[in-house]
Amino acid sequence: CILSRTQLMMEVASASDKTLQDLLDPSNKQEAGRWDEVFKRAYSHPHEAQRLWGGKTLLQIAVSSNAPYHVISALVGAYPRATLRSPYMTSALFDACRCNASDDIIALILQTSLEQRKIVNIPKFAPFTWMNDIQVSLSQVELMLDMHPAGATDRDDYLGGVNALNQMIDDWDWMVHDVSEYPNGGTRSKTLDVMYQKIQMLLRAKDVLATKTSADTYVTALRPLHSILRYCLYEQTPKTDSCGGYDFQGLLTIIKFMAKVDAEQFAARDSSGNLPLHLILGHRHSGTPASDALAGMIRTVLDAHPLA
Repeated sequence: CILSRTQLMMEVASASDKTLQDLLDPSNKQEAGRWDEVFKRAYSHPHEAQRLWGGKTLLQIAVSSNAPYHVISALVGAYPRATLRSPYMTSALFDACRCNASDDIIALILQTSLEQRKIVNIPKFAPFTWMNDIQVSLSQVELMLDMHPAGATDRDDYLGGVNALNQMIDDWDWMVHDVSEYPNGGTRSKTLDVMYQKIQMLLRAKDVLATKTSADTYVTALRPLHSILRYCLYEQTPKTDSCGGYDFQGLLTIIKFMAKVDAEQFAARDSSGNLPLHLILGHRHSGTPASDALAGMIRTVLDAHPLA
């Protein structure tokens, strides 16, 4: 049966004087019945859920220790702000993904954090800038973007205005180098395939949100290559490189990867009738010299589709 809050408080008071921090000490993880005590203590002493342990919130400690859903729910209820980024720039949502928590736990933390962002006066932060981490699965990315598609392009004031999609594109160049340096390094061999799928999910969320169309419409109306070109060349102001030109190196390496895995995209037209080459040649930023990467994109597109 479900105990009332009063019953829980009485039972905890008589059974244990341990605080939530004591109960969630990672060294106690083998203690029998520990989660029941944490659950009860979160209800009887909710203020204790505000404490930190080693720079992490107690919610993060519980998530990282594979606490069951009812315990996570009790800790979230005790201190909902723990679902936001911690003072040390860590995230309970990322920890939940990294530790392969259930979809219910991920959804609870994400939903609560979105609600808290509307209540708490904090600078804007992007909840998904860590989606490029290999420990975050494709199914987790799909779940989170279905719940919060704006998370693909939410900008983070703490990180200089970067968002999840920017982060993924900017990181692509070093990931290609990393995989080439360590081709047999365990999960590294799958890294690019997984990251490419994540980028497609982020682009899909961006486009569905912008056009208010269904996912099925996106598949037939706009291919990932067109979408990423529109985003990088027209929908945002790119970073500049050391020579004063716009830095498109990450975009270039993604386009080269696309040419290997899906060359048909280079001969396809978007819903406005544009080929990828049209989008690249139509790119204009007055007063800023074209980068070598931009020229590299043109060569890549022409190699993939000479008739363009």
